[in-house]
Amino acid sequence: MFLAHLLLTISLFSIIMDHHWKAPSLGITKVNCHGVTLDVATPNGNITGLAAILRRSNGNLISSIVGSVRRLSPLGNQLWAIFCGMRRAFLDTTRQVVVETDNLEAFGAIKFPNAAAT
Repeated sequence: MFLAHLLLTISLFSIIMDHHWKAPSLGITKVNCHGVTLDVATPNGNITGLAAILRRSNGNLISSIVGSVRRLSPLGNQLWAIFCGMRRAFLDTTRQVVVETDNLEAFGAIKFPNAAAT
């Protein structure tokens, strides 16, 4: 049930993205990443979901990833979504990648990894 709901969400996300998605420069792959953390667990016990969609500069889909990882914080879930997308791009031998996320905390953790260090 959770996977079907997540796949529907991804399908709707892809439709919305087709209207708002901006292509990267020629030769660059764009990885759109999203992590979701639910307040209430689904019947199978999942409270997280993640997705990554990889597209070429012409908008063609390279790959999509959907899944969940148990016992992750919301930030950890978002970072895992980014990792999964980047790993898929790497395995596809893509070396020029733009990562897009709507999570400012995840962006900050990657861009400024020592900012929270004490």
